[in-house]
Amino acid sequence: MNNVSYFPMMLKGFGETYGIASVSKTPISRSHSFKLPYPYKYERSDVEKRIIMRSLVKIDGVQIAFYNTHLSYENVKMPNGQSLRQAQIEYILELLESDPCPYKIVVGDFNSLSFEEFDVLLKEGYNIVNNNDNRLDTYRGDDAEFLAIDNVVYSESLELIESGKNDSDCSDHNMIYATFKTVMRAENI
Repeated sequence: MNNVSYFPMMLKGFGETYGIASVSKTPISRSHSFKLPYPYKYERSDVEKRIIMRSLVKIDGVQIAFYNTHLSYENVKMPNGQSLRQAQIEYILELLESDPCPYKIVVGDFNSLSFEEFDVLLKEGYNIVNNNDNRLDTYRGDDAEFLAIDNVVYSESLELIESGKNDSDCSDHNMIYATFKTVMRAENI
């Protein structure tokens, strides 16, 4: 077991090699990556392919499905006319709903244009840390109007204890943090 999980994005034409990584204080028992929806049959240099990764971690004996992602910022449509980012959020909901683990957390750069983009998750009982009541402007760039683009999505089986952001010049984003406790419900037993 390892405390780091990394999935590279092997993209040609973008001039960069990067990926998504999760780092945990406790060992990560399993990790998988999933391709997020992409609107074109062939790779295009103006639209990056994206992934979401799922890792299982145990904290104080409780297994948590921990997801990490980076959604598209491009303003393009899927073949059915739906926005690419909305299709990616709906795919994340499908993953969460099919996950047998009762405790789920999704973190990442959602490249949100507004908090309303999370409505599909909120309607299904998920919560978000970065919201209208607790707005955390995490993006430090000057090329966007909405700066609260990073978030933490969590299942109803978790109760938010504390959250905030740490300002840093290590990235063009400031880090969000959140502390949770488990909430045992009859369906989780």
